[in-house]
This record gives sequence, structure tokens and C-alpha cells, in this order.
Amino acid sequence: MKNKFLTVLSAVMVMATAPLLIAAPVTFGDFNVNLGTFNSVPTASGSTAGILASSTSTRVTTNPFEGAGCAQLVFNTNGASTIRIRYLSGGGSPGNNTAFTTSAGTDGWIGCYLKTTNTGWDIQIWLEGASNNGSVRKQLIADGQWHLYEWDLDNTAGDADGWGLIENIIAGSATVADGSHTIDSILFRNLNPPTALDNQTNVIFLDFVFKTDSGSIADYVSANPCLITSGALAIGPIATNSSQVTVSGISAAATEVKVLQNTGPGETMVAIGTKTSGITAGNNAVTVSGLALGARVVATQTIAGQESCLPAATSGVMVGGGANPSIRAALTIRETPSTGPAGSPGISTNGNLYFLNATVVSGGAPIDAGIIYPSNGWQTVTFLRGTNEVVGDSANGAGTPVAATGYGATESVSTLIYAYRNLPNGTRIYSVNPTTTAEVSSNDVFAVNWTWDAVSGADGYRLLRSLNFAGYVESIDVANNSYLDSNSGWTTEITVTPNTSQPGRSVKWNTQAGDPLPVGTTNQIPGQWGVLDSISLAIHNPDDTGPFNFYIDNIQNGDTVFQTLEDAPANTTDYTFRSPTFSGSTSGSILTSPDIGRVSNSAADTGTKSFQVSFQWNNTNVTKWLRLTTSGVNNPQVNLDQPISFRLLMQPVNATPPTPPAAPSLAVSQVGDKTVLNWTGGHRLQASVGVSGVYTNVPQVRSANVWTNVTLGAFLSPWTNNFTEPTRFFRLMD
Repeated sequence: MKNKFLTVLSAVMVMATAPLLIAAPVTFGDFNVNLGTFNSVPTASGSTAGILASSTSTRVTTNPFEGAGCAQLVFNTNGASTIRIRYLSGGGSPGNNTAFTTSAGTDGWIGCYLKTTNTGWDIQIWLEGASNNGSVRKQLIADGQWHLYEWDLDNTAGDADGWGLIENIIAGSATVADGSHTIDSILFRNLNPPTALDNQTNVIFLDFVFKTDSGSIADYVSANPCLITSGALAIGPIATNSSQVTVSGISAAATEVKVLQNTGPGETMVAIGTKTSGITAGNNAVTVSGLALGARVVATQTIAGQESCLPAATSGVMVGGGANPSIRAALTIRETPSTGPAGSPGISTNGNLYFLNATVVSGGAPIDAGIIYPSNGWQTVTFLRGTNEVVGDSANGAGTPVAATGYGATESVSTLIYAYRNLPNGTRIYSVNPTTTAEVSSNDVFAVNWTWDAVSGADGYRLLRSLNFAGYVESIDVANNSYLDSNSGWTTEITVTPNTSQPGRSVKWNTQAGDPLPVGTTNQIPGQWGVLDSISLAIHNPDDTGPFNFYIDNIQNGDTVFQTLEDAPANTTDYTFRSPTFSGSTSGSILTSPDIGRVSNSAADTGTKSFQVSFQWNNTNVTKWLRLTTSGVNNPQVNLDQPISFRLLMQPVNATPPTPPAAPSLAVSQVGDKTVLNWTGGHRLQASVGVSGVYTNVPQVRSANVWTNVTLGAFLSPWTNNFTEPTRFFRLMD
């Protein structure tokens, strides 16, 4: 590996050595936030053998070697004669992995920490790049303690700390050649007789996959004692209107929990809150001040006088601006052979998926989907494939202050202006992109003369207003391309494109093998029927991660309202939709908390229930998106020739929360010698022997319900009293 170059010039011998590159420490996986590049299941590689598909790799926070987490590998063996797991990094693709460079200088050691109680296992690291190198296999110590397994990148002897082939997979060299390398995988093998491992569960914990600049990893750890104190992890939601940050992974022995933020690239992390009393194991809320939009937030804990390492700023949680910035929305429609009716479960085996209300896909996200703006009230969000009816965009919107009564001195007002058309089927469609006016203000009372370019074929225009920077939460419809605004006539209805899609706006974003239409094909959702695979949301505001908290109600296809959420008890999960983190396609775009997808009785468009969704983007990249999927919870069919809509309550920051619907009531009737209780909607029934006593759930037979992955569905009435006491008290919950 230490190459020297010999050059002879005009009979003069000149010896030159390659310039020595300074090696740098590299962390390949610390598992403090997630699995990082080690996010493949153990069976992902075709080189893996001897384990069942039920084998898993997950991040856990219990007793990591360092930091806030480690990887837990569960290998369920199947009795095969060959037991080999190629645990991939970056899916085995160099482009997905962290590269490091070796040179003629000292390159350091590379390895990881492991612990297990299962015998017979060994470890090997596979490096690929300038050369293929397999570290000489080392036996794992099965005592349940953390142990270091490392190899010398400068070793060319092929001894216990050296290199060689990747056994039974590929040839390898004993010399790690100078140049760029990545970790292809960590390999685990077990040489015990297969019968001894048949159907056994083997658990191996992995942490701190690391390369030093020189010397052992143990020396690096000794020189950085903060590594031995388990790290802490700030979790969402985190926003400028927050006064607390929740920190996870805290030990009961911790004496201090600290929250810090970095307000910009290269800026120093500054403490914004500490907690020194009342600390408990697990999650702790820390009071903070000065959370700044776009800042990165991290946390540490101190145990036995030693503070944990300060996490990299890039791993911190980005501070959002508060609830519900604007967001892009499309529907994901799956091809299906099913033929209705609307809302009934559809066959969902076809792999062809389309975005309805988008035409451009980047990183899987519908980046030109229509935009939903927050509103104080419920708004209708409508999607229509229909024919290719369109209406053009407005342009050149402007506002001129006019000396008149209406707005007060120094007030500020701006508008978004959309054109619209009314189709023969009664659907109103709006232009995709509004014209945006500048803020208009005056030193005296004033009105505003709004003007914009006329749009050919438009039946009218909808103006959305933001007054005093409160967000676009009001609207007014006008017939012509000008409007004298005296601060009257505005309503809270802001249903508008991007809430109603332009018919025909669609694009394929996933395709099954052999399908003739490739990804990126537009306006090609075939057939009359499709499966509503998900509501697909994408980031719109490039400066704000949220968090988001909104409610969905009354999902409708044409004239059929097929979901009102009324039949499910409040707090029911996996009902109609899965949680925000459920989809593996998009879970990497959002924080692990908040992660709320449940039936709620806090708000309702009609009735007493809706579906509550809460999440926060983990960054502001344009490709961040979320599939709020129906997978396994009905996969409802929709008629693509009819509008698909739902009602949405997505309020702006500092809005007054909605008034919760009225509590449910019980009705009592006598049927023969039996007392029968009736109520509306799905609720848990509870009973007590005393009016102020302890109430417990009454065993109820739940109705079958296709909207949940639970075998039995909602708690519905009637219920016949079967208690023998002369007096019982009942109440409804959820």
C-alpha cells in the first residue's frame, strides 16, 4: 500500500515519494438519529444465506456503546448449512456510502463495536473501491458486553488485524490499495452445526462504525471520553412558537440535560435551555428560549460528571415556523381491475402508480403539485382527472393604494389572484399558479385598486387576501380583471387551486415490470376506476419545516361521501389512513416525532369525528414528501371520471383552535325485560356501580369494518345491558 515511485531522467536517478495525505477520522455509522447507510434488512443481499425473511435490523436506544442509539440485528436462522449475512451499507452501492481515502501515509484503523450473547458468530468488513479487501475474520465474544473489532488499514501481512479475500463471495487483496474506498457491508457468519441453529433467534448489537486517522479506535475513544456517555436526541415538534424541546434517550442517572442550537452554517452551538432537576429515564421536556427559524437543535446529557458528545449540527432538528405553512398536495392513484363502487376495497396488486394533480416528479416527490394554504375554516380539496379542460394563469397582479376609507393607516395587504372556469358538470376549476401582488400600505386610511391581466376563457377570478401578514385566509370572487377593495366582502372560504386540480394533470411515478408506459408519462391514468393509494403531500415553503397539524373529513367521490370517520372511536389508529411514518417511500422525509395519524374528536366538518394528521419535515429540500397511505386499511376505489374531494381544516399559526364537537349522548329504551342503550357513531362504552366510581370498559361486539387493519371494527350501538346489579351507571368515551 505504501507505494514509492522511481523515475530515471538522463541517467540521473531521482527518487520521489507521493505526497503524504493526512488521514481523517470518519464515522460511518453512530446510529444516534437513525440507521444511516446501514438501513437495509439483513436479507437484502443475494449473498446472504441461512436466515429467514423475518430477520430484522432496527435502531434501539437501550444501552448503546456511545451516543443515543445503536443497531439491533436479529438473525432468525433456518437450519441451512451456510449461515452468512451480508449486512449492506448504502444498499451495497458505493455512491450511497461515505468514502475515505488511503495513501502512502498512515491511514489508521477501521472497525466497530459489537455485543451479543449468541455463540459461534464472527465478523468481517468488506471494503471496495481502489481494491476489494475483506478484513480477516474475528470471532465475536458472546458475553453480552461491548467489544471492539478493528483492522489496520496499513497492514499488508494478512494476519489477524489485516486483510484478504471476501470468503465465498469475491477475491480480495491483503493490501488496501491507495485511493478511494467505501464500506460495502459488514459480514456475519456462524460455523456452528446447522441443526444447533435451526429456527434460533440470534441478536447482535452494532455501534460506532469508525475509522481513525492513526492508532486504535480504542485510543480515539479514550481521548474523547464524551463517547462513553450515551448521547441525547432532540425530537420534534420544534418550532419558533415552542417554549420546550423534548429530548429522548435520557438516563435516570443523568444530572443535566442541555439543549443547544446553531443559527446558521458554521455558527457555534449555543445552549438555549437546561434541565437539572426532575430528570427521568426516557423523554424529558426542557424549557428553552430563542428558538430561531431554520436553526438546528441538538441535545446532550451529563452522567457522573461527563457530558455526552456534542452532535454534529447537521444531525440536529431544524426549527420550523409553527403550525401549517403552505403545502403541496396530490393524490396517488393505483391502477386496478376493480370496478366499484366508490369507497369499497379495491384490488391493489398493480404496481403502476400515478400522481393526480402533478406533472413533475423529483426524488419521488410531486414537486409541482397544487398548493394548499392554511385557513381559519374548513376548505374543500378537490381532484379531477376529467377531460383536459384547463384555465390559464393570471399574471401581472398589482395593487395601487387609493385615498378612501377601508384600511387603516400603516395596515398592509396583499393578494393571490386565480382565474377560474365553471365546467358543464358543475365543477369549478382554477388556474394552477396564482399571480402574487406586492404588499400595499399607506400612511393614511386607504382602499386598494387590484388589477391583473385578463385570462382568456375565464368565468371569473378568486382573490385570496393576507391582511397584516396573517396568511392568505380570506377570499372574494370578482367577474372582471380589476377590483376596488374597500376592506369589505371578504370571506373565510379559500377553496381554490391548488385545492382543486386542473383536470388532466397527472404523471406516473412508479411502474411495475413490463409496463409499456415509463415513469414520467403524463395524463395517462387508464380506466374508469383506480385505488386511492394515498394523499401525497410535498414541501412547498422552502424556509419552514412546520410542524403540521390538520384534520381531514368527509372523503367524497362524485356524489358519494364514503368516509365520515364517525364509526370509529377517537384515537383509533390505522383507520382509513396509516400514520405519517408508515410509508417506507417517504418516512425518510419527516421527523420520527410528531407522528400522529388517528381518528379525532377535537374537530369535525360534520358530525363529531375527523382524521388528525401531525408531522414535521426534517429538512427543506424540494424533494421532501409524505404518503398518507391507505395501504391495508381499505385501499378504497374511486371513479376517476368523477371529482375526488375531502374537507380539510389546516389553520395558520396562532389561529384560534376549533371548538370541539359536542360530546356523545346515550339513549335508553326498554325492549321486553331488557334495557337497551343506543348512541350515534363509534365509541367505547364504560360502566360503574357508582356515579362517581371507577368506570371500566364494557365488553362490546365491534362491527366489521373494512377501514381498519383490526379484524373487528368500530364500537357501535345498540348494546343490551347484561349486568345483574339493580343499578349501573354508563358513559361513552372517545
